[in-house]
Amino acid sequence: MRNYATPAAFYFLPAQGRTGMFLSFCAIVALGYVTWSVESIHLSVLAIVPLATFVWFSGSRATYWLAIAQALAFTYFDYSGPQAALVNTRLDAILTVLCYLAVVAFMLAVRRAVREAASLREQLAITSENASIQGWLADHDALTSAANRRAFKRAVMHAAASASLTESPFGIIVGDVDNFKEINTRFGHAAGDRLLCTLFGRAQIACDGALVGRLDGDQFGVLFPAISSDFQLLALADKLSRELSAPYFIEEQGVRISVTLSTAMFPADAKDADALLEIAEKKLYEAKRRS
Repeated sequence: MRNYATPAAFYFLPAQGRTGMFLSFCAIVALGYVTWSVESIHLSVLAIVPLATFVWFSGSRATYWLAIAQALAFTYFDYSGPQAALVNTRLDAILTVLCYLAVVAFMLAVRRAVREAASLREQLAITSENASIQGWLADHDALTSAANRRAFKRAVMHAAASASLTESPFGIIVGDVDNFKEINTRFGHAAGDRLLCTLFGRAQIACDGALVGRLDGDQFGVLFPAISSDFQLLALADKLSRELSAPYFIEEQGVRISVTLSTAMFPADAKDADALLEIAEKKLYEAKRRS
């Protein structure tokens, strides 16, 4: 009756264990050829190589038993000839077993250390990536990817500090969508979110790299750090209004919106970042009341 246990066990091994067994078999065949060619080389010594290979790929403690069996088998093969009477075969077998067990213990320890180091590197990479994502989310709006109010206000403060040193003006534009609630009511909040994403994308293009921030809901702000006059800022506001008022397509329907904008110059309107943003928002609310 045939014994199907051994070949069946091979297929139940993990992929790495099968790979290690295959490489070990190839190494044993090659080393056997070497010992036949060079009689002074003992197979029990060279067979450490395939044993270490199998231990590395399998990572199983069961390889201790394999080491004992392999040591005894190869010792027998080494000293099965006429020279066996000249050596202490039993002592050599014990030393070979101990050597093989030491190799298994060493390879398992190295493999565990390498895997732990790789796991630690992966955890550090994940932690670094999460920290980077958290840092980005802390300064950006999750929906539109524009700067959030805190980041926009911080940028205005930096611009004010720089402008105070160089005595150069800069300007901001604050605006919002006039009929945004009607868009949400008519098409739903998901469509309103898509419209906002498109609007902020247009604003970024129209403002040619200036910082665009989402201040609250459909309210937005634009920081122009290199504006020399109020007239130049008003021209940019007019351009931005035309770009943002162009038709949008929601559910294959063309939809028009209008925006209300206000401007504020530093240091003409305010000499403080908080006051500058407050004045711009106050102008915006007054303009919406008049419309």
